[in-house]
Amino acid sequence: MATSNSPAEQLITENIDIWTSAIKKRGSQGRGSNKKFELHGIKKLRELILELAVRGLLVPQDPSDEPASVLLEKIAAEKEQLIKEKVIRNAKLAEENEMPSVKFDVPRGWKLPLLNDLILNSSDDIVDGPFGSKLKASEYVDEGIPIIRIQNIGRNVFKDNGLQYLTEEKAASLSRHAFNAGDVVLNKLGEPTGKVCIVPDAISQGIIVADIIRIRLNEEYHDKQYIVHCMNSPIVAYQFSGLAKGVTRQRVNLSQVRSLKVPLPPLKEQRRIVGRVDELMALCDQLEQQTESSLLAHQTLVETLLNTLLNADQNSFDQAWERIAQHFDVLFTTEHSIDQLKQTILQLAVMGKLVPQDPNDEPASVLLEKIAAEKEQLIKDKVIKKQKVLSPVEVDEELFKLPTGWAWSRIGEFSLIGPRNLLDDDLEVSFVPMPLISTSYKGDHEQEVRLWSELKKGYTHFANGDIGLAKITPCFENSKASIFSDLKNGFGAGTTELHIARPLLEEINPLFVLLYLKAPMFLEVGKTKMTGSAGQKRIPKSFFEGNPFPLPPEAEQPRIVAKVDELMTLCDELKVRLQEAQETKLHLADAMAEQALNS
Repeated sequence: MATSNSPAEQLITENIDIWTSAIKKRGSQGRGSNKKFELHGIKKLRELILELAVRGLLVPQDPSDEPASVLLEKIAAEKEQLIKEKVIRNAKLAEENEMPSVKFDVPRGWKLPLLNDLILNSSDDIVDGPFGSKLKASEYVDEGIPIIRIQNIGRNVFKDNGLQYLTEEKAASLSRHAFNAGDVVLNKLGEPTGKVCIVPDAISQGIIVADIIRIRLNEEYHDKQYIVHCMNSPIVAYQFSGLAKGVTRQRVNLSQVRSLKVPLPPLKEQRRIVGRVDELMALCDQLEQQTESSLLAHQTLVETLLNTLLNADQNSFDQAWERIAQHFDVLFTTEHSIDQLKQTILQLAVMGKLVPQDPNDEPASVLLEKIAAEKEQLIKDKVIKKQKVLSPVEVDEELFKLPTGWAWSRIGEFSLIGPRNLLDDDLEVSFVPMPLISTSYKGDHEQEVRLWSELKKGYTHFANGDIGLAKITPCFENSKASIFSDLKNGFGAGTTELHIARPLLEEINPLFVLLYLKAPMFLEVGKTKMTGSAGQKRIPKSFFEGNPFPLPPEAEQPRIVAKVDELMTLCDELKVRLQEAQETKLHLADAMAEQALNS
């Protein structure tokens, strides 16, 4: 790749590690994307390359180039003659006060014209699609004349997936809105507006829809690819921002697009800029591919090593953990890897692999005998009704091999499922709707205060120490589950989309039960047991109360909970340090981009 001695390009090419390490976690997943991260540094680098290009900072100016003013004079003269001959007509422009001001130091030989000044026949060479009443989705057919929609347009990328078609007859009736291969197309609707690309040769002709603008350029006067780069650059993107108007669907209008200011170099310099941009964008492509491959490889390595912990037996677990511990600072260097570690900690906790077993602990089988006796006494005293008898966990139901002293049970065996509160109407209690229940491993929740008379009907009842599990999608999959605590007067009610378990003995540690409800294996199995229609699927009560539950000895339960707290605190500290370091890298990438523009 050719090199440049300019300070701006040195910042690009000599700081590759900064551009590739500035990675941002996605706040939400984009439609059609399964990536959990955004390569912010490389994205910023692409924007910087275009910004440098259209500011005249990417390639040197050549005083022997014919200046852009001459190009504009030629276009203006030809346009004036065509108007005089009534071949074309003037097109409507936006009022100057409608358009954002553009601060731009024009390099030698450059001009800053309106886009309309570059178009020979502005009324025919820059047109938008037909109004919706002229073209409806119901008129699309499986084959025929292709149409271009918003989803087909990216920044300098035409996306030919999902093309739709019209009959030849319908397309002929919309001939004013036709495009040819090589035309420039732009989206005027959506967020962000103003993405621009060139129609590829593979699509020879077709029709644009209402939310697209087609621009036809005379290559005698411009390098088409330069104009596309220019319109995709931050300078033109800034002009688009704030222009879109509308109540439900915001658009820019055609007169505004014609009135965009476009930095215009001499024609020969346009071609040099395109060549240099292509080289640097290819470099960005390579960096992006290498970074994504590296992140994927790292993710796979972490998953593989953590799985060795889950699959290790008592004899090999310590060795597997030691392998991970020796490389802790190398393995857990992304938010995703730390989140994976947290999930593994939860799963190890409920499998009995997180703390050593003490042979002096009273085994869980004794605890189950105590529970059975307590339940029988409560029924005899008419404190609770006779419960449905749950069958013992069979061998083929066991999810993994239990440590010595543990026993398979079911939540419904040691808990009262769906208890009801009998309280005075004027008693103040806590109200906990679903949004106030967190997804944290501790199951924190917030609350509001209401009178019991407002909540006793139509809500789920609970009390301090009860365990609640969200049963509806996507709250279940997102691990919404809580131990209710600090409730007003010890009682509360909340969303009907909860299953509630009230342990029958204090010897059952609700925090350990919560870890089980948060563990990946329980959630994965639960997803397969949900019933109902799409968007309204729920975990049935039978799964909540009857799924096999790994019960540790009473004394081991708090040791496990304490160890989980310790390790989760370590993970949170790791994440904070990582986020601080990542924030520094993001700021550094932004600062370098700013420095390049001011160099």
